[in-house]
Amino acid sequence: MQESDPFEKGLAAGEAAASAAGGASPTPSSDGRMYVRTQGFGSSDEELRFLQRCGVRHKAATFPYHPERGWDLDELVQERERHESFGLTLDMSALPIYEKLPNIIYFGKSPERDREIDLACEMIRTASRAGIDSLRYNTCILPIDRTEQEEGRGGYHYTAFRLDKIPVEERAKLTDAGRV
Repeated sequence: MQESDPFEKGLAAGEAAASAAGGASPTPSSDGRMYVRTQGFGSSDEELRFLQRCGVRHKAATFPYHPERGWDLDELVQERERHESFGLTLDMSALPIYEKLPNIIYFGKSPERDREIDLACEMIRTASRAGIDSLRYNTCILPIDRTEQEEGRGGYHYTAFRLDKIPVEERAKLTDAGRV
């Protein structure tokens, strides 16, 4: 008997823990099929019908941002219900930290940094109340976060970051946060 891969064990344990937590969005049994989620589509009827035809059942979405309160609960619930009417589970969104709340991560000073942290916490609570199970964020203080695409297995092209491909003068520049 072959010892199972520790990575696969970790994935299985994570999935079991997430399932035990009982997320707000019901997820139908996969019957051994692949779990497919997309995040590169909008929410027009045409796009949602296309995803239906392709067998996608889970989708990430973005929500309108309101500077004074972050996300609006009614808007999130309405968007989740709209996705469900197309047979899709809206189960992830991105916190707009990089775009709307830069003081949390970078070099913000209180009270603005504290205000943005409180707003992000409220957005997390709002997503939970709306039945959005997962949130992610992306941030990068470097002026260059990727170099050119590279070819991988099977001819697949993916983004990469190769420090040696960034010109020395670019590497020497300081960011707003100093040397990174």
